[in-house]
Amino acid sequence: TSFLTFAPKYFVEQGFSDARAGMVASMWFWPAIAVIPLIGHFSDRFGHRELLIGVGLIAMAVLIPLVSPFFALIVVWMLILSVFQSFVPAPVYAAAHDLVKPAQLGIAYGVLNTLLNAGIFFGPWLTGVVRDATNSYQASFLVMSLFAAVGAISVFSCRKLRSQVS
Repeated sequence: TSFLTFAPKYFVEQGFSDARAGMVASMWFWPAIAVIPLIGHFSDRFGHRELLIGVGLIAMAVLIPLVSPFFALIVVWMLILSVFQSFVPAPVYAAAHDLVKPAQLGIAYGVLNTLLNAGIFFGPWLTGVVRDATNSYQASFLVMSLFAAVGAISVFSCRKLRSQVS
């Protein structure tokens, strides 16, 4: 959400028209339309939900700060980011079924949606605070990268805790 909030303005500042900036920013979703259901199918069939989530988050943590240095390849970069961000949503929601009893699924999905909305609110706000304080898109990209890295650390920490409890 943070990336989609700031990317169009960043692209305009790099010389894109408003229309092209919006189109390139929307590429975040293009492959995702096909890839998210495939990842969901893969996670249902083979498991490894935490691994899929972690790989997607680590890839985003690495790739987002590299948008500026590789701006000449922005179309390719956006499509690659779309593929990797697609590793996260389906396994996150499917993991709820793995972690709670069926009678608790309503509250589990409620918690997931609450956390999603908190991220939608706080992520762009904190990224904007950093952007305003530093006048640097690169600093805001690093904050977005940090969000993804913290997510990956959380997923792998929870995975390790869950395996110790089992």
